[in-house]
Amino acid sequence: MTMTAIVLAGLLGCKGADASKAATTTPTMLVGPENVAVVRSQQIRSGPAISGTLQPEEQATVRAEIGGTVLQTLAEQGQRVAKGQVLARIDDATLREAELSARATVTTAQNSADVAKRQVERNDALIKAGAIAERDLELARNQYSAAEAQLANAKSMLANAQKQLSKATVRAPFDGIVSVRSVSAGDVVQTGGLMYTVVNPTTMRLEASVPANQLSEVHVGAPVDFTVNGYPGRQFTGRITRINPVA
Repeated sequence: MTMTAIVLAGLLGCKGADASKAATTTPTMLVGPENVAVVRSQQIRSGPAISGTLQPEEQATVRAEIGGTVLQTLAEQGQRVAKGQVLARIDDATLREAELSARATVTTAQNSADVAKRQVERNDALIKAGAIAERDLELARNQYSAAEAQLANAKSMLANAQKQLSKATVRAPFDGIVSVRSVSAGDVVQTGGLMYTVVNPTTMRLEASVPANQLSEVHVGAPVDFTVNGYPGRQFTGRITRINPVA
């Protein structure tokens, strides 16, 4: 019995050694970067290819509101301007004289109205004392009403003269950049004549055409990715805000 146990133990020991040797000789698999795939979540966009041009969303053509000789131009092409900044001045000598005359007329009418008012107050006191007839008070009141009407008319003429005078100073309609200067000092402009073009480059509008057979894929609010020739390597994103009803 003892001899048999020793032989079995020896056989078992040999089998364990063989299994351990087989385990150590199993080949190892190496994984390199070329065997690794990284999965990322991103949005895939598809749609028709478009072609178009960029235009400023905000653009204004500044025209002369009065005719006359341009005295100064104070802004050049490419210059950044602020809203209300003076761009040019038109000769306002005649308008200034008209404004001074209207102001003098207002002063005269104001004095006449003040005198008429005081006369009404005096006649009102006299009528209470029985010193004058009722018709005298009525006459004074009518004169005061006429004086007030003349004063209102004079003030209206002054306001109009001041408005015309302000038109001789040409100002920028909003913050932006001067893209076109159409006049120079010494030029004579007519009412409505082109003087400046001011654009706001902070917001741009892409006007593009879409193939007719893909028009059904276009809708307001859809995103649009596009590139600009002057900015290689950059991509811009916008959204469709309007579709021409003619489409």
